[in-house]
Amino acid sequence: MANFSVPFALTPNGTVQVTNDPNQIANDRVESLVGTYPGERVMQPDYGVDIPPFVFAPNLQTQQSILTNDIQKAMTEWEPYIILDGVEPVITQQDVGIVSINVTFTLSNNPALTPAQIATVEIGGNVVNN
Repeated sequence: MANFSVPFALTPNGTVQVTNDPNQIANDRVESLVGTYPGERVMQPDYGVDIPPFVFAPNLQTQQSILTNDIQKAMTEWEPYIILDGVEPVITQQDVGIVSINVTFTLSNNPALTPAQIATVEIGGNVVNN
């Protein structure tokens, strides 16, 4: 079964771009889930992970277990077939509040069938000092 490619795109002939690759579909879904704030989807207001409190935390590394737990809960509810292996926040631009979150996951408990993949989601915005 084909799924829309994420981000949404059109092919050169004007049709919707799709993918049949299960690894790409899973990666797209993880990026979508982690990159969506609860309340952003009108028809699914509970979909997503509340990342902003972690992005602007004074020491993100100390809150990593809470962030991992929140992502695990969301994955269990919305993407139960994806197995979360780890979450690693990477502070790339602390002064502007931008954090990359590497989410390592597999589609099976058998690494020979589906090797671990990493979806990277960049979250954040500008911090303005008045």
